Amino acid sequence: MWITGQHPVEELLSSRLQRPRKVLLSEAVSEKAREFFAARAKAAGVPCLTCPKEEWHRRTGEREGGGIAAEIPEFLYADLETWIGSFSRRAALFLLDGITDPHNMGTVLRNVRAFGLSGIVIPRDRSCP
Repeated sequence: MWITGQHPVEELLSSRLQRPRKVLLSEAVSEKAREFFAARAKAAGVPCLTCPKEEWHRRTGEREGGGIAAEIPEFLYADLETWIGSFSRRAALFLLDGITDPHNMGTVLRNVRAFGLSGIVIPRDRSCP
């Protein structure tokens, strides 16, 4: 799975919770941006590769993203009953349906964390991964 765009990849590289497998940059990206992401990836211990624009599109399957992408493992969904059973009886969970825009999902996740909720439930289909 690929995360694309300058800000999402930058945030992913600074995350302590998830590390990308690699960063892939298009040659169309400015030299300054390539140097920035190469340095961030190196500091995080993540390989950083540069390739022609056409190869970037082919490998990521994306037409947007500005030529900046990070590969992460596929999202693992938990069995709902097992997952809910792992919380205390007073846990507060947030149920989501149909959030397909990554920016909206990020906003929701930041608010869930800010309000101290224990987790979110999202469906496998019609949802941002």
